Amino acid sequence: MNEMVELEYAEGLTEDSGYAFATGSIRVLETRLLTGAQLARLAEAADPAEAWRLLAEAGLAMAAETGWQEYEAALAQELERLYQYARSVSPKPEVVAWLKKRYDFHNLKVFLKAHFLEEDPREAVFGVGEVPAELIAQAVKTAVWSALPEELARAGEAAVAEYERTKAAQAFDFVVDREMFAHLRETARQPFLRGLVELWCDLANLKSALRAKGLGKDRAFLARALVPPGSIPHDRLLELLEFPLEEWPESLKYTPYARLIAAVRAEAGRPVDLGQLDRLSDNFVLARLRATRFSLYGPEPLVAYILAKEMELKAVRIIMVGKINGLPPEELKERLRTSYA
Repeated sequence: MNEMVELEYAEGLTEDSGYAFATGSIRVLETRLLTGAQLARLAEAADPAEAWRLLAEAGLAMAAETGWQEYEAALAQELERLYQYARSVSPKPEVVAWLKKRYDFHNLKVFLKAHFLEEDPREAVFGVGEVPAELIAQAVKTAVWSALPEELARAGEAAVAEYERTKAAQAFDFVVDREMFAHLRETARQPFLRGLVELWCDLANLKSALRAKGLGKDRAFLARALVPPGSIPHDRLLELLEFPLEEWPESLKYTPYARLIAAVRAEAGRPVDLGQLDRLSDNFVLARLRATRFSLYGPEPLVAYILAKEMELKAVRIIMVGKINGLPPEELKERLRTSYA
């Protein structure tokens, strides 16, 4: 990654001036995010070694400091740097902590699946959460939840109970995601953050509805998969299952999501491309985040930069995995998100 602009938040600044202070450094860092052209060039690299070299030439320290074989560790370190920087410039550390909570819930799912389904957790665990990953792992292993924050303990207990009742592997995703979004919504203090949670909930629920439709599942299955509603009520999402996919855009025409659904609906009897759905959903979020470029005060620029950088790291991972597995450049490009830069 480009070297972070290190700034100290001076005591005595107001919250507004503190965010303006942070925004100044963020605007510099935004100019160093990878552009769409740079990502396309990475996708065209002959092999993972060349892709990693191009990343170093683009100014990303993680590529200059390590070999391509250590790309996963480098990406993890880059994510840690991102959040260290965010904490150093934010006048409201709780905003950064709010974003980091997503990784606690993610790690909870990873350790639940490792314990009950014998999946390997090593490459799936993130080290940037608010709660040490080892503490979450121990709670899952021992079923003693008291050492975890209440929201994680509640999610863990509920997920285990649902799995033991149904023996369905999806129980861990369904329950933990539902608890995560409920917690994020409850603890979002600014209008921008509340709007972001609403957007995330809508996209998560639409993905679940499309998956349920593609699998021929009924309303009861979809109801278990839904997270708290965003702007689209649950009953409206459940009603969608009664209609052909071709009619979904019309049913959603008064929402912001009609064009997105039209872009991913099944064609000629083929199922929805869920990879394309994830990519277009990320692009949808990025489009919302770009509007923060006109903001000076408030958490919007900082949150937008964090999420944009996370998506950049995701893009790098997609490219490196694709290069290691010999995917052709055109197929890789189809998997890439729009650049924030």
